[in-house]
Amino acid sequence: MRTHRHSCVWLIAVLVAGASTGCEREQIHSYTARKDAPLQELAGPGRRPDAVKSPTRMLGGILPQDDQIWFFKLTGPPDQVAALAEPFGVFVTSTNFENSEPRWNVPEGWIVGPEKPFRYRTYLIGPGKLELSISSLPRPADLDSAYLDNINRWRNQLSLPGITAAELTARETPGDDGEIVDSTSPAGKLVLINFVGLMAPDAMPPFAGMGEGVPNNAEPQSKLVYAKPGHWEPGDRKTMREAAFLIRGPQGEAEATIITAGGSLRDNVNRWREQVALPPWSEDELKQNVELLQTGRLDIVTVDLSGPKQAILGGIFQHDGKTWFVKLMGPTELVQAERAHFEAFLQSITFE
Repeated sequence: MRTHRHSCVWLIAVLVAGASTGCEREQIHSYTARKDAPLQELAGPGRRPDAVKSPTRMLGGILPQDDQIWFFKLTGPPDQVAALAEPFGVFVTSTNFENSEPRWNVPEGWIVGPEKPFRYRTYLIGPGKLELSISSLPRPADLDSAYLDNINRWRNQLSLPGITAAELTARETPGDDGEIVDSTSPAGKLVLINFVGLMAPDAMPPFAGMGEGVPNNAEPQSKLVYAKPGHWEPGDRKTMREAAFLIRGPQGEAEATIITAGGSLRDNVNRWREQVALPPWSEDELKQNVELLQTGRLDIVTVDLSGPKQAILGGIFQHDGKTWFVKLMGPTELVQAERAHFEAFLQSITFE
């Protein structure tokens, strides 16, 4: 445990619950961490300048359990979230599982929010209705890499520099701009983070806002930019298409398109599955079969839908208050042969 010598600290009370029988007395432990660095410091070298107007604190937790890895995240104005640090810590470290279902000690006044894809649950906290999101993904074989990748994804959303594997092991953060600590819960060991940074306008967590449908009537605030593979030809720019390309091969022709649309993530993916003669996915099947592609400033949810004759490779992300859909569809053999080119295309997408 690291303790910083500052007059002001924030406190998370770590609740280590007793045995599942509830017979043992609960123990409260605590640790101290550094007071916020001035926001001017956080906007120094290495920080993205476009996030200056969005100071944000993030509290997070990562908890492996059986074949899943669970994520807890709360973000908002630094002072408001700082006041929730202690109840957040108590809540996360109270996590237990009964028949694979998580259970918590929920603080008074926390309200269960609306259901959203990829979220197990959302809690709305305080008069500002700050959102604490809880989600899970299949547990990866390399757990250390999963910790590092997710912590760096969160830091990127706050315009903070990434940390190395060595820094994560030592629980050190660059410039003392945050804190990473080990803790425990009745469900096992977990990692807690407390970072303060500058949230970029498009730095949204993966899957956020894709449950209720996203309004698409806002004026675009930036220009779509991409680098297409050399052999992709200009395609048919029909209504709603931001871009379209034709790909020819010995197996036939495929088409790549970019559009913006509304609707839930599951509804749109199941629409694609219907197009390639596949049955719809349940919410659990959707969680198990998507992957996350990080391109620097975009978190893109990707799917691979291979039907008996046709296939779709898809990418879905948010930007400018819209949900963007990138789709490559055609004969299964041709689409799979284009996988590397499609992934490179997704990686090239940015906005100016």
